Amino acid sequence: MTLAEHADITAAQARRWALYGRSPNDWAMQHIIGRTEHSLVGATGRQVGKTDEISDYLDEGMRAEPSPNDNKPELPPDVGILGPTFDKSEKPVFRYVENLARVFGKDSFTMNQNKHVLTIKSPAAGRVGATLRWFSAEDTLGVIGNTLSRFAIDEAQDVPDDVYNRFIPTMGVRDAHGLITGTPDVMVDQTWFQGLWDAGQDPLDFDTHSFTIASWEAPWLNIDRILAAKRALPENDFRRLYGGEWVD
Repeated sequence: MTLAEHADITAAQARRWALYGRSPNDWAMQHIIGRTEHSLVGATGRQVGKTDEISDYLDEGMRAEPSPNDNKPELPPDVGILGPTFDKSEKPVFRYVENLARVFGKDSFTMNQNKHVLTIKSPAAGRVGATLRWFSAEDTLGVIGNTLSRFAIDEAQDVPDDVYNRFIPTMGVRDAHGLITGTPDVMVDQTWFQGLWDAGQDPLDFDTHSFTIASWEAPWLNIDRILAAKRALPENDFRRLYGGEWVD
């Protein structure tokens, strides 16, 4: 699907991508852009371009008008991203920061890396006062009580149940929508990620959309490397790590 064929892409969004020199991935066009569900849940293989798509999702949230169901519409956007560690959650944040600094200048925002918060200062860069926060699953108390207007969870397979259950309850205050992505090789004591993905496959669940993206559906991994991994790995590991499949 091309940008011109996608009815949900606004002129403002297209201009934003042009400023950044970006074109969304095909899977983002189908599974993220214009979706109305509150939870978008992707089980992905390795190297499918998640960092760019999450960065775009954060950027859109930092410019968004309040949802009709936002109980605090007078507040500017408050966007968050949760990862298993700060290093993981920072990757999309720093991609977003690179775009802001390059296109709008370093004075268009302030950032405190110690407190893990960025604030928009220029109306060209986003809504003035909009904040972006990044969280680590290792800081379980730090994820509590944030009334975000949009959120992302990256490397979801490594975010334990207790952290997710502490993070998610306040998302209803501002009617927050979320993008959740990870590789389906859950290594911690966790049920929420696959459970939410399964919910998105239920045709009666209109609030959750889930999808699968394999490594060979994106252009970044050399096909020879993928075939080498297929020969070297047990079949189920390959299907999880490269095919993005939930395999028992």
